[in-house]
Amino acid sequence: YHHLQISQLLTDHRERKWLRQRGKDEFIDFDDVERSQLRGYFDALDDDMSGSIGVQELEEALVALGLAENRNDVYKLIASVDDDGSGLIEFPEFLGIVRSGDGDTNTAIFQVFKALMQGKLGDQLLSFPLVVSTYRRKMLMDAMMGSGARQERGKRIMRAFGNQVRDRHKRSVEEKREAARKDKE
Repeated sequence: YHHLQISQLLTDHRERKWLRQRGKDEFIDFDDVERSQLRGYFDALDDDMSGSIGVQELEEALVALGLAENRNDVYKLIASVDDDGSGLIEFPEFLGIVRSGDGDTNTAIFQVFKALMQGKLGDQLLSFPLVVSTYRRKMLMDAMMGSGARQERGKRIMRAFGNQVRDRHKRSVEEKREAARKDKE
């Protein structure tokens, strides 16, 4: 499988180079610098360094950035780009999510990651998790002190975050109960 990933990366690089040499930059989805930045975001999300991102790894960032309301939204997003049916997202599929395209969610994701790459959501020198955390704090401030659409967006993101924390706690308690039950058997 690793060999296939390397082969695909080389093919993608050659294709971008060929297009660039012929003045066809408009057909290149992300240049090498953008791909490098996106790879950094992907790697930051890949907590277990498995080379793929699952729902749990993607959920926190998408909710914090206001791109998903709940875990179910994240499942739907993954299903929309999961070419191999693994339930996980590999880097090419991640690029598919970030790429501008179908539907409001993908367009919003494209705009958020573009803003991230341009440093509009936080200092580009900060790690991706810190940028996400900083953005969530900004949304909290907007929810408390903003007005109009900014306040509503901040409240929506904070509600989603609160629900995410409650759901995570509930899953954790259920897992502990299940483990205790199995220990008794």
